[in-house]
Amino acid sequence: MSAWTFTLSASPISIPLQQPSNSFTQNPQENYFQLHHHKYTHFQEKPTSETPSAASWIDILWSQVCLNSFKEAIFTYIQMTSEGVRPDNFVFPAILKAATGLQDLNLGKQIYGAVVKFRYDTISIIVDSSVIHLLGRCGGSIDDVYKVFDRITHKDQVSWNSLINALCKFEKWELALEANRLIGLDGFEASSFTLVLPVVICLGLIG
Repeated sequence: MSAWTFTLSASPISIPLQQPSNSFTQNPQENYFQLHHHKYTHFQEKPTSETPSAASWIDILWSQVCLNSFKEAIFTYIQMTSEGVRPDNFVFPAILKAATGLQDLNLGKQIYGAVVKFRYDTISIIVDSSVIHLLGRCGGSIDDVYKVFDRITHKDQVSWNSLINALCKFEKWELALEANRLIGLDGFEASSFTLVLPVVICLGLIG
């Protein structure tokens, strides 16, 4: 199992990225945003007389994601980071959701590079859970799912549910059932999701 080997540059939107592959953790070599910037430029809104605040950028980003306007959200992210707004634990879940909605694992790699650069991979459960969700939905590897999950210092029910959901997407039913058992050992009460999950898993096992 290879180690985390992201090569990061100084700019939040200039993170090298390798050509598309099935690995989420190999050394990147090309800039995805720069290569694909033309895909998003025609979504640019007319400039306003005032530069939006960081909170305004976040509001715009989340409103676009909630409307499933994922490409517009990507361009908003490019704009805000170009203007020096540093992404945080409010921005990363939104932009990861956009990448998931676009089913774009390579974009997810680019965003995860920024997550690591700003150290949100070790301090934000919701960001890591969003990465796990992306990996499960966009064809990442199960090894990478566990790598991200293992980096979460204080796991909560959201992170456990993200892991189980990803394992179900990979049809790793036995591992999902074991993770569901471990939630209880970790001291979390069963949610509606975890109560129904064993039935879903068993159906997968016998299906």
